[in-house]
Amino acid sequence: MNLLKNNKGFTLTELIVSMLILSVITVSVSAVFAPVLKTYEQANNLAERNTLLNNAANQIIGDLSEASRPLDVPAHNDITITIDGQDDIIYSRGSDGTLLKNGVSVLSKNYYKKKSVDFDLAQAPGTGEAYILTVTVTSDGGGGSISRNYAVTPLILNQYPSQ
Repeated sequence: MNLLKNNKGFTLTELIVSMLILSVITVSVSAVFAPVLKTYEQANNLAERNTLLNNAANQIIGDLSEASRPLDVPAHNDITITIDGQDDIIYSRGSDGTLLKNGVSVLSKNYYKKKSVDFDLAQAPGTGEAYILTVTVTSDGGGGSISRNYAVTPLILNQYPSQ
């Protein structure tokens, strides 16, 4: 019977005060983590752009390096590479920003995640042998862009060293 007469417990006022304290703590913690989440999102976006840039550049550089005939330095966004025993390999940029090799997307559409790849090929200044490939990855919606230059010497130029 003693158990039934025990009036120990929390009053409504105590419960409201404890809920108020808990909500203040929760708001404080979320205010601390909001900038951390934003920084994480920016770092993740940059990492995705870097990965896309590296993979797209490696694809083009591989074909440029294996070129068995001198390259025509093309107009912006249109690279043609001739490799022994194969048809021309033509790189272009799709209307949706994807990198195309002979009209087919180099990487799956899901891989781009609202990013576009752009590139340019130019003869390296002061040399008749090397080319500079510039690859740029841009995020849609103002997410920024990154760009890198690569020096590439096709195989044909390595076969016959200048004397």
